[in-house]
Amino acid sequence: DQINDILAAVRYIQGQLLTYHGDAEHIYGVGDSGGACLLVYANAVQCCERVAEVVGVASPGNVFKALGLISGMFYTNRFDQIGLFLPKYLYGKGYKKSAFAPYVNPEHPDIVTALPPCFLVTSQNDNLRHYTIQFQKALERHGIKNRLVDFAKDPRLTHAFSVFEPELEESRQVIWQISEFIG
Repeated sequence: DQINDILAAVRYIQGQLLTYHGDAEHIYGVGDSGGACLLVYANAVQCCERVAEVVGVASPGNVFKALGLISGMFYTNRFDQIGLFLPKYLYGKGYKKSAFAPYVNPEHPDIVTALPPCFLVTSQNDNLRHYTIQFQKALERHGIKNRLVDFAKDPRLTHAFSVFEPELEESRQVIWQISEFIG
């Protein structure tokens, strides 16, 4: 349902481009935490027919030219605080036997190779930093253009700080760096 919502938003944006003099060649997606994870999957659905079939959604076609992924909650079925409760909520009780099961790992080649250039943000105080670092390594292994910004230890720079604390200088740096990356 959440991926369908993202794709509905994409179709709406596509439908409004002429009205607002938009440029279909310059559509980018930025999300934080769970939203970053959803953008990865929404993009995979747009670019990989197999993933779209398994998820059961109609794809609007490849839209995003780059993604900004802030403190991504990429790994949802690990034996950690997230993986202990989230998989059944996200994927349903019997997800391990479903056709989607292989795709629960965001490093699945159908998902990673479908991604456009990705800008990743984390910090030493981000409780999901290890997810971002590992996902960036997966992007590297598959030759996906990416840039990782990993801020030093600072108690102000917690999980998704650039979204929750937009007035921080570091948050402004994130927005500027994402703009330069996708520009």
